[in-house]
Formats: sequence, structure tokens, C-alpha cells
Amino acid sequence: RGAFRRLGIKDDTALHIHFGRIGPHVTDQLREVVLKKEPSLVIIDTVGRIRPDKLETNDYTSTEAWLEPFLYLAHETATTVCLIYHTTKSGRSLTGHDALFAIMGSVGISATIDHLIGLTRKSDGSRTVFTVGRYGETPETVLAFEPGTERLTALGTAKNVAMSKMQ
Repeated sequence: RGAFRRLGIKDDTALHIHFGRIGPHVTDQLREVVLKKEPSLVIIDTVGRIRPDKLETNDYTSTEAWLEPFLYLAHETATTVCLIYHTTKSGRSLTGHDALFAIMGSVGISATIDHLIGLTRKSDGSRTVFTVGRYGETPETVLAFEPGTERLTALGTAKNVAMSKMQ
């Protein structure tokens, strides 16, 4: 609650949070909630917790079966569905299209999503954000973190920030 308050969420803000286990019919349950409450945004942390059973890395077909209902839910209801994922250790520093192959799990995940928003932590401790997908791309951008407000501020593209540091 404290983190939400620092971000500006007030007591009267319509915010619904579910903590805990999810059942085998999570997509049906989520559809009911979305149709009833009409949220603008649904966040699922992490995508690995919603798949029905063990996922093999190259199991493209079964990935479609459990992931596509979330994609259709977003398209049919105008609700943004944000699925949080982790990257493979070897893919932590990848950005742009290369980052699509760093998603932990099946390559089918990167083929099914509309857009990837990547957050990375660099070896110098800085954070960057980038996007890639069906709706265009955003170049890797360096972020500054304000501990007091817990807000992020864009400092510029990674290329421009690196050039400024060198100058």
C-alpha cells in the first residue's frame, strides 16, 4: 500500500488486487472479472505462473493454447493485459528484437504477444527501458530512479547518454 500511495494512488482510486494462487480456469475467471469491472489494465506477475503445466522451451503449439486467450481478452475488451516475465541469464542485456528470444519459456511467447516492453539493469547499475513489437519500437532509454518518490525519469536514449558521459 505504501508503494501505491507514493505513486499517487488514493483511497478512492479503483484498484483491485488479487494475491495468491490461481486455479486451472484462470482465463475464464479473469474474463469474468474484466467484463464485470471493465479495468483499463490487468497485470499478471509472472507469466510463468499462469501456464497450466510444465512448458518446454520449444513447445510453440501449447504456448499458443494457454497464452492466446489473454491476447484475445485484451483485443475484445480494450483492456491492456500486461504479462510480466523473466529473461534467461544469457539474454539479460539484450534489447530490441534480440530481446524477444530472451523471454524465459517457449519462443511461442514472443510470437504471441503484441508488444514487448523490456526493463534492464546494466552492469553500472543503471536501468533502461525499450519496446519492440507490432506497434513500432522505442530505442533503449536510460532511466533515473528517485528513491523518495519511487518514480522513474527518462534521461535520454542509451546512445545519447553514453555520448554525454564520454564528452
